[in-house]
Amino acid sequence: MEINWINGPCFKLTTSEAILFTDPSFVPPDQLANSSSITAVTFNIPTENRSDYEGLPGNPKIIQGPGEYEISSIYIRGIAIADKSPDDVKQINTIYLIQTEGLSICHLGHLTTIPSNRDIQELSSIDVLFIPIDGNDTITPQEAAEITNSFAPSMVIPMAYQKNVDNTNFQDALVSFSKYIGVKEFDRRTKLTLNKSTDTSQTQLIVLEPLQS
Repeated sequence: MEINWINGPCFKLTTSEAILFTDPSFVPPDQLANSSSITAVTFNIPTENRSDYEGLPGNPKIIQGPGEYEISSIYIRGIAIADKSPDDVKQINTIYLIQTEGLSICHLGHLTTIPSNRDIQELSSIDVLFIPIDGNDTITPQEAAEITNSFAPSMVIPMAYQKNVDNTNFQDALVSFSKYIGVKEFDRRTKLTLNKSTDTSQTQLIVLEPLQS
């Protein structure tokens, strides 16, 4: 499997049989349209804007909420978490557990609160955790570290919603997050390639460079 970070909460997961995009809410539609045939697209917060996914190559399956889904070689489970929008309006944020090629990937979406112990128990044995850290519209770096330690994933990939991740706010959040989880150095990569035999015995902090700044 190959993982690329587009920007914000959007990642591209490429397996031997499928291509999945996670929450492309902040990605221009033409960028997705330039991709190869897309198998599925997930949205953590349901979108009413059909332009977010109309005309995508491959007529992908659109997933916008809790439930169980199986598309091609990918199994997806959505778990609803009560959350709040930036303007303090109650909403449902769907956490996605994505299983494929012997790997388990968890995307926490637009998380603004710490999940309950019950939710954490339902999401055990995670290989890769996508977690927001910006502390503005989502959880703070300290809260993100607490969640990461609770999940104990093999790898954690921070995400934030600024379109340009070279700004000071993001770097400050990244430094704070790494400190709280006890990591002194970032493993920066342009992409992450994984397989079942990948050695991830300890939680590693992976910082992906965005394909879109």
